[in-house]
Amino acid sequence: MTRPDRPFHGRIPNALLAALLMAVAALGALLAAFLPLAMPLGLAAGGIVETGQMEPGRWWAGSAIAVLVLLLLSWRWDWRIRLYWLALFLLALGTAILLLVTGATAPVSRAGAGAEAGAPSSASKPLAVGVITALPLFWPEGAEARDLLMREGPGKAPSPPPVPVMHHRAVPIDHVDEAALGQVDAVLLAQPRLLQPMELVRLDAWVRAGGRMLVLADPLLVWPGSLPPADPRRAPLTSLLDPLLTHWGLRLEPADPARHGMERRLLASGHALMLAGASRFSVLAEADGRMDGVDCALAERGLMALCSVGRGEVRLVADADLIDDRLWLADRRWPARPEAWSADVPSLLDAWLEAPLSTPAQAAPRRVKDEAALYAALRHAMLALLIWAGLGMLGQGRISGRRKGEMERGEEDKAGTAAGLSRQGKRKSP
Repeated sequence: MTRPDRPFHGRIPNALLAALLMAVAALGALLAAFLPLAMPLGLAAGGIVETGQMEPGRWWAGSAIAVLVLLLLSWRWDWRIRLYWLALFLLALGTAILLLVTGATAPVSRAGAGAEAGAPSSASKPLAVGVITALPLFWPEGAEARDLLMREGPGKAPSPPPVPVMHHRAVPIDHVDEAALGQVDAVLLAQPRLLQPMELVRLDAWVRAGGRMLVLADPLLVWPGSLPPADPRRAPLTSLLDPLLTHWGLRLEPADPARHGMERRLLASGHALMLAGASRFSVLAEADGRMDGVDCALAERGLMALCSVGRGEVRLVADADLIDDRLWLADRRWPARPEAWSADVPSLLDAWLEAPLSTPAQAAPRRVKDEAALYAALRHAMLALLIWAGLGMLGQGRISGRRKGEMERGEEDKAGTAAGLSRQGKRKSP
């Protein structure tokens, strides 16, 4: 008894053309992640070039469109052939994405710097952060008091807007005294005006009593502004915190003019910073900070200094431009979405204010290591697509040949059966 014949219910495509269609569709889906960032259905798609993030989820929109195009162009094919090439497409695209992500992203190390240990709790409540700065974080640069009062309305005091770079509650501090420091949980000291000696003494005493502080000291501020450099309302072009740094046994090195431009720096934790005119710290040889209750260690090739000051903790960073959202916000339409950040500044500042000496608990997204690694990984991914296309051609040839042989054997069986019946009929006829 022969097996019933199941012929193809549709066209058998040319294997080369089918492989080319599958490879082009997979390549289009692969390159779709390099298009500008989009948020269809609230999910991030594309934006690898803008944000440097290489999360596999960035390919979902391009993959869905490629599957739809592949199904539309193959609608006349036999359903088994369509299913075969669709499965190959998914395997090829998955392999290419895996090669691209693993080859282009930087390895993440949770070891961090030598002085770092533990991690802040992600469930901790928001802090009241005292912000001491001359940067235009609260008010537009050069804004006059009368303009602010008019904006709020008659009889109302102007209320400072939230600092967009962090999620803790910001408390602006104009003059450093015990009353101002007594109402905050942590302090952000970012390129301040020239502080009086007594203000520096109060800051030092507050930290030694158990305070937490994040210091952004920039030797070459490149923050763009409309005011002339000599205008007193403008943030100082260089850090004025040398007395405090020297007291803690540190020195802020002058910035290298050759590195005046923007720089992308990947930290040991895998998080990224966008820097401009950054420099490094060094430990003074003649300083014996341990005798004065200060113990500082350099981290990230001197970009940061981690200090235990009495019972308090301080993290110092040799750049203040990093909190300028024009550097790290890839798309201003989604300022609160981490998918639109080219650097992890908001999450880093939140974590450093909670625990200045700790590695952030929030894992860093996968980010491109550098252009060379990206190009190499892209070549490997495209080579994988070609290999899968070649395997698909061979597979379709085997499937078509096997089905053709089955059909030919079925036809021979039918012919033999018909001939046998004909001979039997002739014998029975008178």
